[in-house]
Amino acid sequence: MTAGVVTVGGTKYAAGLYWQPSPDKNIANAARAAAKQPGFQAEFFCVRPGGKAQSVGQFGLGIAAAGHRSGMPSLAACLANQQNGSWAGAFRVAEGLYFIAVRDDLIDPDGDAWFAHDDDAHARLEQEISRGGLAEVYCPSEWGVQGSEATGITSILTGRRDVTLQDVGVPKSLLYGLFAVLLIGAIGYGGFSYWQTKENERIAREQAAMQAQMNANMPTIEYPKSWQDAPLPMQYLKACEQALANLQASYLGWSLNSLSCSGTTLSASWSRGGGAGYAELPAGGKAQMDASLTTANISVPLENIPPRGPETLAYYGLIDEAALYKNWPVSLVLLPDDMVAVAENQPPPPPPLWRKRSVTYTLSSAPWLRPDLFESVPGLIITSVTQPSQTNFTVEGIIYENKQPE
Repeated sequence: MTAGVVTVGGTKYAAGLYWQPSPDKNIANAARAAAKQPGFQAEFFCVRPGGKAQSVGQFGLGIAAAGHRSGMPSLAACLANQQNGSWAGAFRVAEGLYFIAVRDDLIDPDGDAWFAHDDDAHARLEQEISRGGLAEVYCPSEWGVQGSEATGITSILTGRRDVTLQDVGVPKSLLYGLFAVLLIGAIGYGGFSYWQTKENERIAREQAAMQAQMNANMPTIEYPKSWQDAPLPMQYLKACEQALANLQASYLGWSLNSLSCSGTTLSASWSRGGGAGYAELPAGGKAQMDASLTTANISVPLENIPPRGPETLAYYGLIDEAALYKNWPVSLVLLPDDMVAVAENQPPPPPPLWRKRSVTYTLSSAPWLRPDLFESVPGLIITSVTQPSQTNFTVEGIIYENKQPE
């Protein structure tokens, strides 16, 4: 299976193209110039001319390594030509799930993608929905996305394949012109050399102008690396342990209701009970009691814990492997990608290179006694530790992980 090719109705379509609007009326020339930019060498392109539905045209760039071929129809372009406006969809195809996002009739730069797993496609769709402004949303009904339709991709596509990939190489019209020049002996080699120099200068100017336009349309986005501002997991747990050492789980005449370590504070709560007819002051009189003397609460600040600083994330597949092989007592839930603010009328930035999951550990012993679970787990942030009973602990947090292996 090739990541850049999906099959619909027996037809293979190109997916995963990189899309950009074209201020140049000659969209094909703009696409060829963009395809040869340093650091991004595309072999194929396709164009969507501007018209009544869209004020400017746009082009998509494809690469042979993804399975793209000349003459292969672009799935995003064929769908966008069928459905006007602003919309997004995640559709089941033979190879997995295909995602598309269209804004004002223009395909988003990263709005043409293929996913192997439901969770990844669902998270990408939810990210697009959170931006607002979508008139229609299509996805599988079992995802339970409010206001979405479960329309299949074939109902929208209706077999269209009118936008196809072309080779980035020199267009045939230029080759014919060059052949004619060579046939005219009066011009000679010197004339052709002069023409070639001028042509190279013209192409260089077009490439420079296109690069400047692309740079202007693509803002520089820095996603915050939240895990670097948080303490290491075991440092946080040790701070909770130290704060707890200054308290007792029980005092004469009192029963512990709750114990939690969250943020920069350890909190505890007791209620009258425990079988004694009389009671001592909980926490040596430092706890705050209510007027009826039936409940007491105290909050103890944690010691100052430094942030961990730069830390390289692990690939999520390695985290999955460790959780399974080591039988972590944990539940994991995929969370939406981090978002950043983008100026009005600016194209959306590409998603971050990492993803995040919520983690919940259920332990029968104190978590600071379990370094096997919390050490050597890059990207893990502990957000709270609670003791719902005398013997059990619950640890909650977030783990950041790379989407791709190094």
